[in-house]
Amino acid sequence: AGLIEVVGHQADQFLGPLGIRCFHETPMSTPSHQLNPGVRQELVACLREAMGNVIRHSQATEVWIRITCDDATLRVGVEDNGTGFEPEVVRRGNGLKNFEERMHRVAGTVTINSRLGGGTHIEFQVPLLHSSRIAWN
Repeated sequence: AGLIEVVGHQADQFLGPLGIRCFHETPMSTPSHQLNPGVRQELVACLREAMGNVIRHSQATEVWIRITCDDATLRVGVEDNGTGFEPEVVRRGNGLKNFEERMHRVAGTVTINSRLGGGTHIEFQVPLLHSSRIAWN
């Protein structure tokens, strides 16, 4: 629940003043076990970077943030209605590399789907069952 509140607040804080409408879809209930603080930290950093990419590159007017979870996996998606890009053509800058590195540190994954003129959808997935056992250096 704490992650949901942080994500919603930051999205409104980043996007609202720029006139980008932000819609939130969150689960009615969450699994009973707590998210490892390190996992939460990495997810929040990824979401900040994703919203920064929307602001800097997408020319979007609307963003959807979707959080879903079951007993095994937490999924956090950021989708925009912006200009999109061709993932296989675009130079992989620090932001995209950071997504992969951060998710790797928490045994998670990132999926990026985009096409020119069709917006971008980024989804971060983190396993919940063993998140409390992830080592933090």
